[in-house]
Parts: sequence; structure tokens; C-alpha cells
Amino acid sequence: MNLNFANLTAPNGALTELSQLIFLKMVEDPELNQITRFMGNQKNGEKVGLLKGFGMLGRPSEGCEPTWENNLVQTSEQVWDIREWEIAEKICYETLLGTLAETATKNGVEIADLTGTQYIDDVLMPLLKVAIRKMILRYAFFGDKDITVYNSETNTSGALVAGSNAKNFNVCDGFWKRIFALVTGGTMSRTAITANTQSTWATQRSAFRTAHYASNLLDDIIDEAPIKLSEASNRVILLNKFFWDAVKADVKKNNVGSELQYKDWFDGIQETSWQGIKVIVLPFWDEIIQNCLMNTTNTGAKMLPFRAIYTVEDNLLTGSKSKDQLNQIDYWFNKDEQQNKILAKDTVGTLILDHELIHVAY
Repeated sequence: MNLNFANLTAPNGALTELSQLIFLKMVEDPELNQITRFMGNQKNGEKVGLLKGFGMLGRPSEGCEPTWENNLVQTSEQVWDIREWEIAEKICYETLLGTLAETATKNGVEIADLTGTQYIDDVLMPLLKVAIRKMILRYAFFGDKDITVYNSETNTSGALVAGSNAKNFNVCDGFWKRIFALVTGGTMSRTAITANTQSTWATQRSAFRTAHYASNLLDDIIDEAPIKLSEASNRVILLNKFFWDAVKADVKKNNVGSELQYKDWFDGIQETSWQGIKVIVLPFWDEIIQNCLMNTTNTGAKMLPFRAIYTVEDNLLTGSKSKDQLNQIDYWFNKDEQQNKILAKDTVGTLILDHELIHVAY
């Protein structure tokens, strides 16, 4: 057995050991505990080698004099593009005066210092950690290093609605930007969602809610996926809540499928199934699409409001230089400014491992 390293960079410090290769055979796990696999200790520019296994093997027996072949394990390589993000906030105690949180402040000359108080430890920090988790998911799926804000007079190609802040999205390129480029380049398969092309949000929604449309579309996504994906274990479909709500309406009103079962996650995310395949419903996709993205070719409609990603677990990677998703949150009191400051800083990047194990719809 030989490995075909022709598609991997020659030893240059980037890939020198087999332990650095990520096998594309997905680890079987009865529970899906994350929607993107997080990988710590990754470096910007670091190469990720992929082992895809042998191609077709076997031939008619030649008896005592077989022809010896040298089939190589198929390999490919991708590169991490990991960028730094930060959160820098300050809090003045005066914003708490007259509110319930005032009871958590200190007394006298220390009133401005919120460190060590119940407000910081039990209220603000837990909320901040949730916000950072949502931020990572926003970058992972909707990140775009080139994104700009729409302006009807000066920037009609901006993909963010007027008044948005591009810095909330431009740290790294996320999965959707990568998907659009790969589909356009012909290296990723797609099922078209015609309802997305309607001229207004009302007609987009109406078309998608037509009887049997959503459930038939979900069936099409599964049927039109690459054979390799259809044969894989640990398959999962990620889709937005508007999409799944229409599927539920079909099941309830039009006698499609059977009663649906749910498992609640965090932030409204739910796990269910369709044709025996795990389905993860992601309301935060709708939140971003509805509130942040701009349809620059038709300002009266939403930007691809119905979307789905059909893949396998561990195919969508989010990487960071840190071992954990969030390395550290620092907060301190600045006596001179009488301000409480919070600083969080880390890195994030995305990769789609195997393009033969993913099928998308939009």
C-alpha cells in the first residue's frame, strides 16, 4: 500500500507526518453534538492533508502469474485561512443606576468598580459567552472577508443591508461563501430552489409554502446528492427554520410523511430527521438572512431565504489557533477612566473537507 503524495506539498515544514493527515472516513457517533466540527491548535497557512482511500481495485485472477499493480491512495490538500477577531467593550456603573442591577454594585468610592460583583460574574459573563458562541457560528457560516454594506447611491453591490457593520462579518470566509464559489466553479453539486427567485419576500414565502413544495424539495436534495454522499454514514442536513416550518406544514396539512420528533438544543436549534437522516434546524440562519443580508439584484426580495446543506458530520470544519473555542475573556476596572473593560480575542477560520460529501440547495 502506497500513499499518493502528488497532491500534497513536498516536505517543507507544513506536512511531514502522517499524523497530520485528516482521514475522510467519518467517525461514527450516535449523537450530533455540534453543527460544525471545531479544531483547535490550527495555524493560518497550515496545510490539511486528506486521505480519501483507494479507487476501484480488483481484476480477473491470472492464476500463478498475477500482474502486480501499484494503486495509490487518493489524497488532496487544503489550507487554513485563519484570522483574528476581538471584542472590546467598556461599561460605566451609571448605566446600572435605577435598574435592578444597581443592587449588585459596590458602595462608596468603589461603586464604579464592577469586577467581582454578581452583575459581572453571574449576569454579564454568561451572556457574553453565549454571544461569542453565536459570533463564531456567524463567522463560520456567513463570514466574507470582502463583504461591504449596501448603499443605493454609492455601493449597490454591497451584500449587507444599509446601516450594517461589515466588521461583524469580514473576519474570515465562511461556509456559504465557499459553497457559492465551489458551485459556480462546478466542483460542488446543487439543487436549485426556485422559490428564492421570486420578486418579493411575500411571493418567495408563498411559493415555498405551496402544498408539497418544501417536502418534495427536501426529497430532491437527498435524491440529487452525489452517490458517495448517499452511501456515507453520519449524514446530516442543515437547513433554516423557514425551510423546516414549510416541511412541517406539509406533514401536518397535506398528509406528507409522519409525525415529526424533536430534540431541543441551544438558541432555538432543533434536531429531527427526514428519511432517516438527521436534520438540524438553524434559526440563526434566518436571523442573518432576514436582518443582515441584502438582495442586490432585487431589493424587494430576501437574499436566498431558503437554504440547506446536506453533508456528513465532521465535513464542515471551524479552526482556531487556540485549543478551545474561546481562549480567554479578560475584564478589569480602570480607575483613571472609572470604566469597566472587557476584552476577548481569538482566531477563526473554516474549511470544507470533502466536496464529494456535500450537496447544497439555495
